[in-house]
Amino acid sequence: MMEDLKPVLEGLGIDVDGALKRMMGSEALFLRLMKKFASDTSYEKLKEAIEKQDYEEAYRAAHTLKGASGNLGLNPIMVTAGRISDKLKNNDSGTLEADFAELTKVHGEIFEVLRGL
Repeated sequence: MMEDLKPVLEGLGIDVDGALKRMMGSEALFLRLMKKFASDTSYEKLKEAIEKQDYEEAYRAAHTLKGASGNLGLNPIMVTAGRISDKLKNNDSGTLEADFAELTKVHGEIFEVLRGL
């Protein structure tokens, strides 16, 4: 399965080799964690918190999303969630809308593949 899936994931900017290295080469563990991440609600919590302008909760959700996605090599999500997290930590919500739009795009692309696992 990984031989078909790996090029698709890498095409989305996912560091499959790095994630597998963190999982001691276990493709089964990688796939199990990717499936579990597909049901993660951090993105939805972040979206809701931003809509409510609850920036403390938004920070927590962005930070959680950054960490979880980073462990799995989901670099496009990790980088964007990290940028949002850093800005919220520093009370800088100036470009939050644009950053969240970017996160929505990459999150949607990646989750479309993950939900098919």
